Amino acid sequence: MFSIATIQSLASDALVASEVPSTDEGLRSLAARGMNSLSFFLSSITPGAWVPRIVLVRAGREMLGALLLKERRIGRIPSGLLYGDATLDNLLISSERYREAVFETALGHMLSCPGVRGIRLAIPPNGYEARCLPAICEHHRFAMFSRASTNHLSLPLQPVYEQFVDSLGSKTRRNVRYYRRRAETLGHQYVHRMDDAQFQSAITSLLSKGVTGASHEGVRRALRIFAAVERPIFSGLRGRDGEWLAVLGGWYDAHRAVLFLQMNAELQRPTESLSLVLRAHFIENLIAEGVRSLLFWAGVGLPFSRYCTPVPTQRIYLDSMSIGWRATRSIVKWSASLLPTQASGITEWIVPMSQPEKSENGPL
Repeated sequence: MFSIATIQSLASDALVASEVPSTDEGLRSLAARGMNSLSFFLSSITPGAWVPRIVLVRAGREMLGALLLKERRIGRIPSGLLYGDATLDNLLISSERYREAVFETALGHMLSCPGVRGIRLAIPPNGYEARCLPAICEHHRFAMFSRASTNHLSLPLQPVYEQFVDSLGSKTRRNVRYYRRRAETLGHQYVHRMDDAQFQSAITSLLSKGVTGASHEGVRRALRIFAAVERPIFSGLRGRDGEWLAVLGGWYDAHRAVLFLQMNAELQRPTESLSLVLRAHFIENLIAEGVRSLLFWAGVGLPFSRYCTPVPTQRIYLDSMSIGWRATRSIVKWSASLLPTQASGITEWIVPMSQPEKSENGPL
């Protein structure tokens, strides 16, 4: 018989695993660092916008695992809408032996909690989550809708850098070579391994210029995440005078690298294609290190998006069948076309505005 402990909220400064209450020592022992860890999950949460909702599953004194969800806030009010992302195996902390049982037990518990109106999940289409969800929803009388989605993008890398460049389209290939040569002519220098002090100094300088690619809150979140991974990597491009022109941050994860943050002084130097130059140098060094793929967290723009493969993702909507919530969703769907464009992100959380690819357990 499994037992449940729910951490519904944590203090806004509880952003690393060591700050979880000491009674949950067993949870910290499951995974200390990396993307599949409590510290990574807590670090990724934006204080004020989200509230952690963590479900711990035990069998007696043995900790079997934890389900990591977060609840969306609207202003200061919890929305009753929760989110979890399993596409990079970071929704559940558990051994393979127990993961399906932990997932079924923990998610079923959350669906039974008062105030939970819906849960939104991003899952692999063919993972254990997809197998378990229909039975869980049927048991707890929740409607389930799913559709294909795109989030993270993966760029395959060749064994040799020139082979990688040759694999690009003619225009991209020409631009990569042209702007790299131009940067060298201007005296720009690439630094593959910046230390923490250099990186902090560079992002502070770039933020003060109003650069492309980051906000103050986004940078704070990124720094928390970099502190939670095992092998962070910081790279940058600086000018002849030592001024930092562009930086990026990410980490190594098994056979691949993950790019999470990039900041470029494009507004000050619009003709130098700093983003392209920095990424080209970064990729060349990754290839030399034996890395064979680069994951762009939450996607990437042109030109590299043309050569990426989406990480297979299914967007799942689980919704209470209560009369009140069904009425609320109907009103939101009816009024969506009357709301300003800025509200589309919120309405999409309540009800998908486009036709789902697949629906189960009831009409939308």
